[in-house]
Amino acid sequence: MQFNLTNNNTLYYNFKVNITSRNSNNHGKIYYRRITAVAWYKDNDFAWMSLTPFDQRKKNTTLLGPIVFEGNYMINLKSKQLDEYKEEKRIGIYNDLAVDLEIKIKSKYGGIKSNQYPLVQCRRLSVPLISNGETSPTFNATRCKNQSQRQTFWLWLWNSRSRSRSKSQRKR
Repeated sequence: MQFNLTNNNTLYYNFKVNITSRNSNNHGKIYYRRITAVAWYKDNDFAWMSLTPFDQRKKNTTLLGPIVFEGNYMINLKSKQLDEYKEEKRIGIYNDLAVDLEIKIKSKYGGIKSNQYPLVQCRRLSVPLISNGETSPTFNATRCKNQSQRQTFWLWLWNSRSRSRSKSQRKR
């Protein structure tokens, strides 16, 4: 995992996240037609990833990921945000990362069809990043805010040590 801001305001990043989508409805299917994952740091969007459209049956959980954010992007942090970044880098835990999902869905409930454009927000993530070969602390799964009440989304970091959620995370 990489997350480094240079003196010329270029953010170099390389990290992966998993997101699960749960259709908890008993009666309807959801058709995800467009999904864009957007990575943010301190109110600056810096990476976008298009995901593969899919259909989700009722009472079904679907894994979206790993979603890989890798590259570099110019961001302008305010003075206070830059100070916060330096402190977060020193500690090794970044406290203001976020991932949003911009979605276009079609849903069918009984004989009723509808189009929706919900925004799913996974905000204020405290993300431990590995540096100098050290082991990263554990990242807990985060429930994401969703404008639609028909789906539930969870986000967790992808790392090489653990490719599945812990037992405590599966019980939620």
